[in-house]
Amino acid sequence: MEIDFGTLLIGSITVAICAIPFVLTIGSRKKREKQMMKSLQTMAAQHNCQIGQREFCGNYVLGMDKTDRFVFFHQAIKEQTKERTVDLMEVAACKPMNIGRKIAGERVVERLGLEFVPTDKDTSEIQLELYNNDHSFQLRGELQSMEKWTRLINDRLKRLQPTE
Repeated sequence: MEIDFGTLLIGSITVAICAIPFVLTIGSRKKREKQMMKSLQTMAAQHNCQIGQREFCGNYVLGMDKTDRFVFFHQAIKEQTKERTVDLMEVAACKPMNIGRKIAGERVVERLGLEFVPTDKDTSEIQLELYNNDHSFQLRGELQSMEKWTRLINDRLKRLQPTE
């Protein structure tokens, strides 16, 4: 069976056209992650820290310094960025924030996040919003990320708090 040059050329062009969107999407995501990581490292440097554990998910990155004392958060939604640093020495607990409502008998998630309860009762709680259905219509691992980081942070808090 012989394939003529024209068929080979058309087949190659078709494959290239189909592959280009995937290549561009992956490249764009990697570039965005690199920019977010650079921002996270800048935040950490301001507190004389280095990022240890980190996680990219959706439009945010969460990181914890190597001494487990600070949590860093960077979120980029369109042209707006949010950055937050949480000192775990000032936090009593971390709670998952899962806000939703029922529509036609189905529970719809509206917002997900991490809520830090301060040790000082006069200080307000710190909230890091990981997902908001106003900005994104589909969950992309934010629920699992919220659960993972709640466990991770509470484990670190147990080690940081003095034993009585």
